[in-house]
Amino acid sequence: PSKARSRPTSKVAKSTVPPPPTPQVMATGNIITERVIGDQRVTVAKGEFFLFRQLPGHNALELRANNAVMFSPAGHGSAGGKQVSTAETAPIARKVQGVYLDGDVTVTYGDQTLHADEVYYDFTTNRAILLNAVLSSQDIQAKSPLYLRAREIIQLAQGQFEAKSVKLSTDEFYQPHYY
Repeated sequence: PSKARSRPTSKVAKSTVPPPPTPQVMATGNIITERVIGDQRVTVAKGEFFLFRQLPGHNALELRANNAVMFSPAGHGSAGGKQVSTAETAPIARKVQGVYLDGDVTVTYGDQTLHADEVYYDFTTNRAILLNAVLSSQDIQAKSPLYLRAREIIQLAQGQFEAKSVKLSTDEFYQPHYY
């Protein structure tokens, strides 16, 4: 009689490392009009607007404003000129290449917050221009807040800025007060 020999079994360990997250972009707002101009779709949103963008390995970028104009490729889906929910707006926002924001604009990236009257943000280059803006950040060495006020702030790259007509202070008030 022959004896069946059992082979040692080896278990393959499953990876516990989750796959990297895909970029997440969400937008809300009341879509009031859309037009295709050349190869660009222009979508106008009125009312409270919020756009969130998360790329793997980067801080989240949040943009908030009273009004927005989004620029995306013309071949992308349409909201049909109606008020849409977050779930319906998300496909439009995923393809946004640039956005113009107006009215009580707030841009947050990591520990930096920018407030401005108007902002144009180009997602393809991570460049932006902010008008009548305030950049709030932290002085890492002194562990104190920093406020940079400027007529114009240009974001050259993520976290790198150039400004015109600047007032720099550790005081959040427009006219700094000192004791």
